[in-house]
Amino acid sequence: MAKLLEELGVYGWSVEDENLVLASLLTGDPLLMIGAHGAAKTHVAYKVGQSLGKAFMAYDASKALFEDVLGFPNVESLRAGRVEYVPSAVTVWDKEFVLIDEINRALPELQAKWLEIIRSRKIMGFQTAVKWVWAAMNPSDDSRYNGTQILDAALVGRFATFLYPPEVLDMEEEDRIRVVRHINGDDAPSLCEWLDEDIPTRTVTMEQTSAVGLHIGAVLTEAATHFAALREQFSTLGEFLSRFAILVLKESGGKVRLDGRRLGFIYRNLLAVRGVELARTDALGDPLPDLAESAKRVILASI
Repeated sequence: MAKLLEELGVYGWSVEDENLVLASLLTGDPLLMIGAHGAAKTHVAYKVGQSLGKAFMAYDASKALFEDVLGFPNVESLRAGRVEYVPSAVTVWDKEFVLIDEINRALPELQAKWLEIIRSRKIMGFQTAVKWVWAAMNPSDDSRYNGTQILDAALVGRFATFLYPPEVLDMEEEDRIRVVRHINGDDAPSLCEWLDEDIPTRTVTMEQTSAVGLHIGAVLTEAATHFAALREQFSTLGEFLSRFAILVLKESGGKVRLDGRRLGFIYRNLLAVRGVELARTDALGDPLPDLAESAKRVILASI
């Protein structure tokens, strides 16, 4: 079974996790990755954005100031009665794919500032070019991590999918060895100074990355067609989720209340993941997973 993320230098992730990533790319609904340091959370976002040729920016929410994201007000425009901001290489206006890293290390008042970007891809009501918003964080209940904040419920509620990347010690030995041997991103930055330019220093070259992006694009194009067809095929899915919400409420003693936004996320995730699975079967020859088992995984990843 082909693993597209593995071809980008992201090892140990299951195909099921990869399909959640692809589903998020398909719909554009926000994805939150929760995992230990070194679990390739930032790396996977960077490589996916790079492979697809999208304008990508990773913001460290623990350090990024609002003017880093927004830019400084344009004084000349203010004098003319217009509110405009001076863009820079790091401002969000022209970015298509954004990762909000360390989101649970941002102070509560700064968490609120990210909410609008996650919710509507806007800042202060102004539209940006952003189409995909991912975020990453360490587990708040892990004693290894100090300084983490509890995420506001409204902020958590804006994420459609919750993904838990594996730690290296939880991987199969073959994948651990690949992680150890991998050289990419910020690794060994001076190595190229001492080698002939024809000798690659990166485990995954830019050419290979672009080739994977073509494969991802082909899968997503096919998946979009399946998504549209599945909406018609599963015409009673809305009714099922409506009753499912009541069942969950009763079975949890009223503790788990799925609101309309969450049910919408689950609905789209179910269709998107199945569309991705069908597309992978068509384009990559992967076996088609059992529908019931797949749906169960998707629902658990959506709550």
